[in-house]
Amino acid sequence: MKTKISGSTTTSTQGKRSAVWKTSEMQSTTGGSEGSALLESCSNNEIDSADDGRCASDVGSDADGDETNPKPKKFYFMPAKDLDLLMEVLNVRPYAAEHGFVRERYEVVTNNLNEHWETALCARTVEERFFRLDMEFKVTDCAQEGLTTAQVNAATVEFIAKQSKHHEDEYPLLREELSFKQTKAKMEEARWKEEFEFRKHEVEANAKMWSEEFDLRRSDMELRREELELLKYQLNLPPILNPSTQAND
Repeated sequence: MKTKISGSTTTSTQGKRSAVWKTSEMQSTTGGSEGSALLESCSNNEIDSADDGRCASDVGSDADGDETNPKPKKFYFMPAKDLDLLMEVLNVRPYAAEHGFVRERYEVVTNNLNEHWETALCARTVEERFFRLDMEFKVTDCAQEGLTTAQVNAATVEFIAKQSKHHEDEYPLLREELSFKQTKAKMEEARWKEEFEFRKHEVEANAKMWSEEFDLRRSDMELRREELELLKYQLNLPPILNPSTQAND
């Protein structure tokens, strides 16, 4: 017989999830080393909100309720999986969606990850894991809030210096690229001019050839006419009357 999800199972799952959130809240109040240890242990644990990487709604029973589904393998979020998750979230950007479309974008992220990992995660699991990673980053980043103003200013100056050096190194490359594009444009212009001149001369040559051909055919026709007149004179033939003139007579 298949076992359906009871209220106790849902309650225990919610209790586990609330325990995870309580652990995250404790990390924000505890020290840096203790909070890091809690985060590390939390990130190394398996997903509690879905034992096999699926939500409770994904588990079902047959209509007859005779056979139980085989329990899928448990899914663990390792550092490589977390990196894939963060990259996919950055690509789809569900946090930048309009109101009412956030869930759809998280479903897109989940479908892409399931296709890549060959798993059956649900959107809620992926969303909770992303929020957990975000909270972990915020908690670990709190250890750097004790910096002095001088240290912050020094870091800012160093960042600005690096940016300036980057722009200075990039400027010659941009100059070379601009020069290359200008040279390429000039070469293209010269090529188009040469091709235009060639087409123009080709059209003029064709026109001249047809004009000479017409004059040649005209002179040939005049020569043939003179030959016919000479032949008629030699044979003493009467002139050929026009058929229309004969009909009128």
